[in-house]
Amino acid sequence: MAGFLDEGINKSKLFYDGLLPGNIVRLQNYSYAKVAGVSNNDEDASRIDAQQLISVASRVIKQWGELTNAVIDPALERALEYHDEIKIVSPDGVYVDPFPMLLTCSVCKKLDYHLNPRDESDKRSEAHRRIRRAGGKPYIPCRYPGCNGHMKQLKLIAIHRCGVMIPLQTPGGARRSSNLKYEATGGGVFQSNFVDMDNGDQFHSLQPDCRSCLSLYPDSAQSSLRATPVTNKDRLYPKNIQYLCLNESTGRMVANAMALAGGIDDPLTPLGKDVGQGIASALLGLASGEDLINYLRDSVGKAGPDDGEIERITKELNKQRNVLSQLDQMGLPEDTLQTMQQLSKDKITELEGELKRAQGVFAGVEEYIHNDELLATLVHNRRAVEAVLLPQDFKERETTKRYADQISCPEERSDTYNSIALLKERFHVKEVSHYPQVNVVLASLGFTRELSSPPEGDGVPPVVLSPYQDVASSRYAGKQLFYALPAETEAIEIKLDPCAVLRWCVEQAGWENPGSDVVDDEVRAKAYLLLNCPALSMSPPDVLGATKDRPLRESAPFHLLHSISHSLLATIKPHTGYDEKSVMEYLLPMDLSILLYVTSVQNYTAGGLLTLFRHHQLAWFNDASNFALTCVFDPICSDRGAACSGCIQEVLGCETFNHGLSRSYIHGGTLDPSAMITIPEGFWQ
Repeated sequence: MAGFLDEGINKSKLFYDGLLPGNIVRLQNYSYAKVAGVSNNDEDASRIDAQQLISVASRVIKQWGELTNAVIDPALERALEYHDEIKIVSPDGVYVDPFPMLLTCSVCKKLDYHLNPRDESDKRSEAHRRIRRAGGKPYIPCRYPGCNGHMKQLKLIAIHRCGVMIPLQTPGGARRSSNLKYEATGGGVFQSNFVDMDNGDQFHSLQPDCRSCLSLYPDSAQSSLRATPVTNKDRLYPKNIQYLCLNESTGRMVANAMALAGGIDDPLTPLGKDVGQGIASALLGLASGEDLINYLRDSVGKAGPDDGEIERITKELNKQRNVLSQLDQMGLPEDTLQTMQQLSKDKITELEGELKRAQGVFAGVEEYIHNDELLATLVHNRRAVEAVLLPQDFKERETTKRYADQISCPEERSDTYNSIALLKERFHVKEVSHYPQVNVVLASLGFTRELSSPPEGDGVPPVVLSPYQDVASSRYAGKQLFYALPAETEAIEIKLDPCAVLRWCVEQAGWENPGSDVVDDEVRAKAYLLLNCPALSMSPPDVLGATKDRPLRESAPFHLLHSISHSLLATIKPHTGYDEKSVMEYLLPMDLSILLYVTSVQNYTAGGLLTLFRHHQLAWFNDASNFALTCVFDPICSDRGAACSGCIQEVLGCETFNHGLSRSYIHGGTLDPSAMITIPEGFWQ
């Protein structure tokens, strides 16, 4: 039975450090143990909407499988097909077993428990029986004749990118030796040897081929297990995600609507087109999130009139309108007239509702967006739905304008209004909002070994995304585990002015000028940006693969938004007390919006973002602008694209792995030196 590790590990550390089943953790006594399982916080787990988590996880895992040299473990694929095989666990602590159970003497270097196959639990039981005590301290004595040394872990393991992790394997020829030691001669494990202590024979420490990969990928190179210290990070890379969690009822309606909209590669169903137009209408400000929610509540699963009925409904509607207009001329008694008028008005209202459903509830958006491909992208992009429904789901949202209106002190109110005006004029900010509470879920879906992402090239074994397996509890037998941590945290949202973004794209990024009637109209400007910048309608993790071979100018609005986000994150600490590791970005590009939320469990409710929202917005943007102006590695950084680890690439957990970032979008300068692309003037210059 694995032992429970009680060393004060906080919950978020389990995810960020990958302390989940299959990984290795260092204990306070400097020995190492493998995580065998986790304890489940049933209350936290019950707060996670399984349907939303599985929906997000399915998309992320499918994207992994579409990468070159990437494979999804068949058990994980099956679980996504049969959801009843998935178990959501909210970890509270971990159970561990000593690992690796490969011991070496501190004096003579003799090895114990190196012969395989042997059951790990048998090794642990035998080692436990050998424990002695001296001066109150436990130790395991060496069994080599005449040696008084104590045994300690040989902290080496063998791993492979298919998911295998086992103790260091002893060469076949060395297993006949009764007394074997491991000699590290420097230069890494591959230059070290196993040595027969009785006759001095030496055996290499190179590891054998991975049997599973050798059978699955016989033509691939590099199929041998790799010996590595247990301290190396490559023993496990968790596949973590973070997402905003809509209210359960809202999330269920959205999931149902997306299912009824048709497949990603299929034409939109009539319902799917209505939902797509609803999302587009809300993004352009022609409708609200509440309008979309009401439509989903009233219409999902219901069939409205088909196109053939539109003509009949229109004729009947015109007839009723004519009747209503003629009632006054018929000389009817007053009571009868009022009754007839009310009946006619009720019928007109009913017919107008039918006609609206037949023509499309949000059909008015076709004046601005009539591209079904864009509508389909928005329908199947959860991030677009979140951009629309976030204010609806969390109604305690407070805008800067609303906050300023409520300030009682005239001088403070005037200063706040001035700050709002400067933010719009100098930084082209349309709106800043504060959310005292949003629901965030941090989840881990699986892991890879040896590499965090699949390698480029041909003839190499793929990196496998493996599922977690809890061996500490029989209750999870046959289940694929998703580990998830729910939290309620504060957030701040920044929306850019679409007119300013489009004007900058025309003047500085080489876009065609659509005319002042578009550039100066907020609705038309935003629609034009969505139609002409595919990256804005995508989920940020998709942008890397979809735009890396596209012209930079085409995705300029997205990269501008992303670069501003990193600059704001890099300068947030003086105004909140949170560093960039405690605040996460969540881009809503289709709304030209940046959402920053607290990720540190200890700081979820500290209120640092509220202080920033009320008192330091202008100073924060000034700091972000100054930060983006220079880099500690200038002039080299600015001459090579104005993005490096010394400036805006230092943020951890970036959804696009820092792809496309450049300070040149903000202040002008070199964007791509190889293609001689520059930005004459930046967005904030």
